[in-house]
Amino acid sequence: MAKSYYELIIRGDDKRLLAYVEGFMRGKGVRSGYFFTSGLPVDIGHLRERVKYHGEVVHVLCEAPLRAAVESAVKQASESFGFDVVETRKLKGAGFRFECSTANRKVAGELKRALARLPEGVRLADYEPEEIVDKDAAVVEVYSPAHPYEFRAKGAVTGDVAGVLRVRAKLGENEFFRCQDVTLHH
Repeated sequence: MAKSYYELIIRGDDKRLLAYVEGFMRGKGVRSGYFFTSGLPVDIGHLRERVKYHGEVVHVLCEAPLRAAVESAVKQASESFGFDVVETRKLKGAGFRFECSTANRKVAGELKRALARLPEGVRLADYEPEEIVDKDAAVVEVYSPAHPYEFRAKGAVTGDVAGVLRVRAKLGENEFFRCQDVTLHH
């Protein structure tokens, strides 16, 4: 069963807030179940939000049971550091689009396996794989515009927030994948 997540939009200096919340959560013995979107490939519309909230904001994604703890941490530091939870949104999930292409059969197999081994609660959508075999291009040359084999695919990965972030991180490491940023579904 997919977990429920919330997106907390918090006004405040990102470095201070990240350090404070991380310390607060670790002090409670919590080491997972929450993510700071800073440094993650998540599309959150920075410029639009800086204008809307009159300054810098930080997005924290957390599992539903941790929401109260994160909000409590922010409220306890509000007076000292000026942190403020300006918006809380329930998330329905997350997703991103991708494309991949290779002329190497071994790499194609690795790409297919990566797409077949998705975490629980994560699925492929609009998946369009294409394998092209050109027997006329079987001669190996230093440079040839035609390849005897080519694998191409495009689609989307959607579902559980943490699972989608893990898949995006893994696929983003592969030079044959071109991945868009993760979009949060409200």
